[in-house]
Amino acid sequence: MATVRLDTLRNDAYLAADQADQTLCPPTEVNRYVNQSIRALRRFLIENNARDRLQTKTTIAVSQAGGDTYTLPSDFAYVVNVFWDAGVGRLLRMEECPSNETEYTIPGGGWNFDYVVRYELLQGSIRFIPAPSASFTVTLKYVPQFADLAMDADTVELWDGLEEWVTKNAAMWMVGKEGDPEGRRAQLAQERDEVGRQILALWNRNRAEPRRVLDVYKPVGRWYY
Repeated sequence: MATVRLDTLRNDAYLAADQADQTLCPPTEVNRYVNQSIRALRRFLIENNARDRLQTKTTIAVSQAGGDTYTLPSDFAYVVNVFWDAGVGRLLRMEECPSNETEYTIPGGGWNFDYVVRYELLQGSIRFIPAPSASFTVTLKYVPQFADLAMDADTVELWDGLEEWVTKNAAMWMVGKEGDPEGRRAQLAQERDEVGRQILALWNRNRAEPRRVLDVYKPVGRWYY
């Protein structure tokens, strides 16, 4: 990954919009377009099943005394995966509880490596089903909220050409102020979409061959290979 400064993204947006003189769109306005474009990029990645590219992780200490519900991180936006340590040498993946179920039970032992533990996302918290039967460590992988870039030296992590997606999207807003007599906005949209297509193709190709052996599940519990 690479960190990119706000002033770098803003200058690249000026170049993409052919507005090097910076008279039509002042820097503060372009900063707003850049931040809007970063948010749009995050939605694009999430909608295309690439939220893991934005993820961070934390751990949650759960216990029988702590009950079934725990507070989510303050910067939580979207879940990627939830795992728990059953003491078998590897983390076990939880499954999300169906959102249309008001009451959900699991046959078997629940917090046992032979059975699947489930979770439910609530407003600001996460609920585990069933409640922990002892003390465990849960690993939560999630997409954090995005905080707008404000100062020129503020940075955001962009890689594999994602910064080009952001600057072309910002430039689309900028050329719109000119009335876009030359159809530049449509051209920038095509260029942005092509950048996005190439990045997703690259990531999907890298995912085609898993770097480790995956779990193989049976109806209740799981097999290991």
